[in-house]
Amino acid sequence: MWNKYDTFPEELYQILAARFPQGERLMSKYFLSPARNEHIRVQDFLVIVEAEDKTIRVTVLDIIKKYANRYNKDWIIVFVNQEKKCEYFSSNKRTNEVLNLLLSIENLSSDFDFTNNIFYNSSMLLNMEEQTITYLSDKKELIKITNHEDIQLFNKLQQEIIDEISSLKEKILFVVKKYDEKAHYSRFDVLNLFAQNFIFKIQKTNNGWKVFFYKSFNNDYIFLSDSLVSLQDDLLELADKHAREERFVALFRDDYEF
Repeated sequence: MWNKYDTFPEELYQILAARFPQGERLMSKYFLSPARNEHIRVQDFLVIVEAEDKTIRVTVLDIIKKYANRYNKDWIIVFVNQEKKCEYFSSNKRTNEVLNLLLSIENLSSDFDFTNNIFYNSSMLLNMEEQTITYLSDKKELIKITNHEDIQLFNKLQQEIIDEISSLKEKILFVVKKYDEKAHYSRFDVLNLFAQNFIFKIQKTNNGWKVFFYKSFNNDYIFLSDSLVSLQDDLLELADKHAREERFVALFRDDYEF
């Protein structure tokens, strides 16, 4: 995954400041005018330009490409308009090959966040020299993409995982609904949290799956399981425990199996 910190080159800033003297550098962005409605930021291999004016877009693209050629930068240049629609350019032939691979990956978000697909929990590394895309999970290689054949396999795998996750969510929701009909909640538990719209996230790993329940993005995970099989066992075991504590006659597991 690309570096989230400011990687704006000082030399590029100086060139932009000379061409757009009314601009201003602020919080890792260079605003092209005092209105601050058009700006440029650099994040590792991405140069993201938010601008509507076509003349400005042409000028900025020319500046960035010339700078990249002079300093041998492997950049993907993304122009974003007010509707968040993206237009992509590459700084050289090598980068263009990687860009074509990336644009062939399905389930990409509109803001070019390549990790926001089914593997969005995983980190993504780009090697521009080798023209490869590598997804990592728990800091270990999950899948490597080097050509369009790999992309086809990757997209197929994504769809299989999407289908499996959809099925799993339906099963969990079924358990939650049945549990809610019978149980009286004396305190919070995983199923209760799930029923109250806690975020449910699944991560593909080399060893299977991780499943997270949490309320916010502060990494305070409520629950996780290392596989789909163990997930259903863990959920039902939890339901059993709660049912016994609430002194139900029948164990929850006997009534609601997957």
